[in-house]
Amino acid sequence: MTLKFLMDDTRFKRNFSIACLYPQNYIIETQGSRCRRVGHIEKGRVQMIYYSRQGEAALLAELEAGDFFGDFLVFADRPFYPGTLIAATEASIVFISREDLRKTLDADKTIEAAFLKHLSNKALGFSIQNKLLRLPSLRDKILFHLRQEMVRSNKDHVVIDDQETLAALLDVRRPSLSRELARMRDEGILLKENKSYRLKDS
Repeated sequence: MTLKFLMDDTRFKRNFSIACLYPQNYIIETQGSRCRRVGHIEKGRVQMIYYSRQGEAALLAELEAGDFFGDFLVFADRPFYPGTLIAATEASIVFISREDLRKTLDADKTIEAAFLKHLSNKALGFSIQNKLLRLPSLRDKILFHLRQEMVRSNKDHVVIDDQETLAALLDVRRPSLSRELARMRDEGILLKENKSYRLKDS
């Protein structure tokens, strides 16, 4: 049983707040602020963006409906957001406080097990992302990302709807990503149909 599935369980969801509706570009949490609650996105998209002292921005995470945030931080020794959470679109979000979440986990071992499994899977995702960013070339990053996405979705192709978002995920500029994708298509490494990409050897 996953934590997302538990959001359909009234025993779990009743501990969350009434949904809050945030307009596009609204700042939900600021970088460096203390995390006191866990959020669940019911509708819309949310981005976590890190701002350097020089004013440069880097996308740390792209969250969609069904995703949680604050779950990794709320019980941490240093529960401070590493980036600013911004509504990328209009977003509907429900929250559960740290105290209510602790009571819920203590009272229901099924929910506790689901929460721990959720955190483990999310930690694995962070590990994969860290490995991706350490790869030496943009081509290596693209190939690694495509293979991971195909395994995750159990499909032989990956749909890239937004190159800007993918470029931020790979920590490169969008024109560089676009040029490298074109080169990989010309060299026969990638096969492309509309927005769908497939590795030739897959």
